[in-house]
Amino acid sequence: MSTSTRFFDIDTTINLLVALAVVTVSAEQCAVTARTDCGYIGITQSECKSRQCCWAPSTTGCDCYYQADQVPIWNTISVTENINVSSGVITISINISTSNRQGQYGEMPSQLQVDITTETNERVRIRIFDPMTERWEIPQRLFLLPGPISARNPSYKVTHSQLNQEFSVQIVRISDSVTVFSTADLQFSDQFLQISNVYPNLNDSGHNIYGLGERVESFRLRVGETYTLWNQDPGGTEPFINSYGSHPFYLQLIDNGNAHGTYLHNSNGMDVMVQDDRVTFKTVGGVLDLFVFTGPSPHEVIQQYHHVIGHTHFPPYWALGWHQCRWGYTNVEEVKQVVANYSAAGIPLDTMWNDIDYMNARQDWTWDPVNYPEDQMKQFVEQLHANGQHYVVIVDPAIHKLTGYGPYDDGLKRRIFITEADGETPFTGDSTPGTATFPDFTDPAALDYWSDWIAHFLAGVPSDGLWIDMNEVYNANDGAPTSNSSFNNPPYPINNHGIKAGLNFRTLSMDALHYDKVAEYNIHNMYGLTESIATHRALENIRGKRSFVLSRSTFPSSGVRVAHWLGDNHSTWADLAASIAGILNMNMFGIPLSGVDICGFNYDTTEELCNRWQALGAFYPFTRNHNIQGALPQEPYRWASVTATAKKTLAARYSILPYLYTQFYLSNAYGGMVARPLFFDFPTDSTTCGIDTQYLLGPALLISPVVIEGATSVNAYFPPESNWYEFWTGKLQQSNGYQTLNTSIEHIQVHIRGGSIIPGQQPALTTTIARTQSYFLVVALNITNQARGELFIDDGESLDIGQEAVFISYFATKNCVQSDVLQNTYTSTIPSMDQVQVYGVTIQPSVKVNGQSWSQFTYDSINHILVVNDLGLSMSTNFQITW
Repeated sequence: MSTSTRFFDIDTTINLLVALAVVTVSAEQCAVTARTDCGYIGITQSECKSRQCCWAPSTTGCDCYYQADQVPIWNTISVTENINVSSGVITISINISTSNRQGQYGEMPSQLQVDITTETNERVRIRIFDPMTERWEIPQRLFLLPGPISARNPSYKVTHSQLNQEFSVQIVRISDSVTVFSTADLQFSDQFLQISNVYPNLNDSGHNIYGLGERVESFRLRVGETYTLWNQDPGGTEPFINSYGSHPFYLQLIDNGNAHGTYLHNSNGMDVMVQDDRVTFKTVGGVLDLFVFTGPSPHEVIQQYHHVIGHTHFPPYWALGWHQCRWGYTNVEEVKQVVANYSAAGIPLDTMWNDIDYMNARQDWTWDPVNYPEDQMKQFVEQLHANGQHYVVIVDPAIHKLTGYGPYDDGLKRRIFITEADGETPFTGDSTPGTATFPDFTDPAALDYWSDWIAHFLAGVPSDGLWIDMNEVYNANDGAPTSNSSFNNPPYPINNHGIKAGLNFRTLSMDALHYDKVAEYNIHNMYGLTESIATHRALENIRGKRSFVLSRSTFPSSGVRVAHWLGDNHSTWADLAASIAGILNMNMFGIPLSGVDICGFNYDTTEELCNRWQALGAFYPFTRNHNIQGALPQEPYRWASVTATAKKTLAARYSILPYLYTQFYLSNAYGGMVARPLFFDFPTDSTTCGIDTQYLLGPALLISPVVIEGATSVNAYFPPESNWYEFWTGKLQQSNGYQTLNTSIEHIQVHIRGGSIIPGQQPALTTTIARTQSYFLVVALNITNQARGELFIDDGESLDIGQEAVFISYFATKNCVQSDVLQNTYTSTIPSMDQVQVYGVTIQPSVKVNGQSWSQFTYDSINHILVVNDLGLSMSTNFQITW
């Protein structure tokens, strides 16, 4: 070896030494009490050190973190405070500055403004923005925020930094002195904004955090994970991948049973880190617009959140019935046969659906002239209506780019398509019909365009609802950039699709433009919402009735207008089990009418799996069987055992529809969930915090399904705070806590919570017939011999909700149940109340109805069940039954 090869070049050596000096970080500099994240998902040790940050593997998900002197410091340079004397609303404006303007992912402004508003007694808004630069914010015309109301008796105390102090804001709940919000880790660059909420220091309370969807994941979030919010078609239900909706809201339950919540009103892509001591939002645009909800109960937190994003849509009554769909019904005759097969099997069917098979060349607003001729489809739908049934079809947002195709030509004429960066050329992608353009539903002209084509379509075949799919929006090819912007790959790479894919992955280019020159980069997550607004508006204007719209893509406030299913799941036991957490999340996010494809969409189902799924699905808020083209047919009548399960469980569902419909009414009127986790009603029972294979349907029904292959029993948890009765028999559940219950293949464990009164009607094969059947009450006395319930009755479809209606409150004590008709403005005929069942009657009864002795009753002295029959009571008049 020659001597010339033994030594480094002197310039290279010097440069290397300089580089090493730059990235060397001392142990003292990395000895911090709390880590502030300096990286992103998948960052390596060398990448971390190249940022001059500290590296130490951690279970909290923060391996790469700032040195002690690296964290950007914001100082308070002015504070002003204004009080509205009449409302008590306080507005605090704080100006802050930093001397270190070089942020982690770009230069930061020298000053920021922080506006803190005490909007209600339980809600605080914190808005952080650059007062010198106009930035993207969600416009009020697309998402109407409520604004301040009254805060004369706040449940919290707001503290904040004063002049020349390091910036901070804390919100302390007065009732338990818990800090529910405390700012940290603020950064504000053009394409990277970050803020953390530091948890209250209360034992393991940081482990009970819920929300931040949509994805297939356990209901309780995992500490040390980063949750990505960016709407996309994940191509199935792979666990933990960001999917169809983005909901930047979380609820935290602490050890004393109290809860609080935080919502970031921001539509840009983001990662949200859940760590041992904080939740950190990292978004690539917009502003930091936070709403903090003080609860204190989990129910109240959700109601407070729903007051901001909008109360939930009240669905038409028929939407709560059973729905049947399939991608792959080849023609109208096959669809007719499916309806006939349901009738022959004696299985309820309210709504028949069609996937894209009905279209001509997969084009919106068309009918296949050979397999689905429009005239035959009109006759078929009219026959469904004569049967008291309904019909729904799919519509994708992609408009075939084909001259001579009416919706495309009309869209060009009205200039309502999303454009390339030049603001003129319609953006072209590859979607359902092939080469396609995409309506810009943020453009007011597009609302009329969409409504006109819906009206044209319904004039031919009077469908009852629309299913809007592929609206993330889906593009089979990554959207090609049409400018030199960094929008597709911003400096901070969110963990899109679990691989840090570009933001244009399977969607449009981020430099595509919407109305008023808004980039897709900013409004992408709202595409499904804006299509929902347009579709809901059109249907209600055209039909004059409450709309039914099922949307795949969602965003906060979607539930004001639409229902949601959890997308293209699989016929697997894992997806059966995961469906519960997904539905609970959607209820929390304000979309209570949610469900999954029962028996699974992808792959072939099995008889056992479909049995168990049918039993559980009968108690979903939204209940539909649907599967993919090419898979085995899975309508419940395909197997004798599933037929038996469907008949049993759907009869149960249809019998409790008055109760379920009332829960949707209450959610619409007051906010709140229809399906909810056990900890919402038992927040001080720590066992309930991690349960997501059981749930409550409304406050009264505990659903405990079998979700394990081959299992013939279920290990169900019964919170000891209540007593429980078997739904099917009325027998008292003898033991609380975890209990192993034998569960045959056609059965599902359903229990009634003591203290509940459930109104019902005798079941039928359609909701139309069921609404004509006589009413009954199930009164389940609690351990103090009391029970309560409500019933809302209207015509099931009117837009003026509550104008013509009956609302009844029921109350029971040890030996009496009575009704209190609080509203009676419904003028149509209502069936009578013919039966009252009372569970927990421990003495031999002597029955009186409205003070008159009554002999038409039975009493089971072993199981303590009283059944009073042949009542014929008017629903619009108060009654009293004693025993």
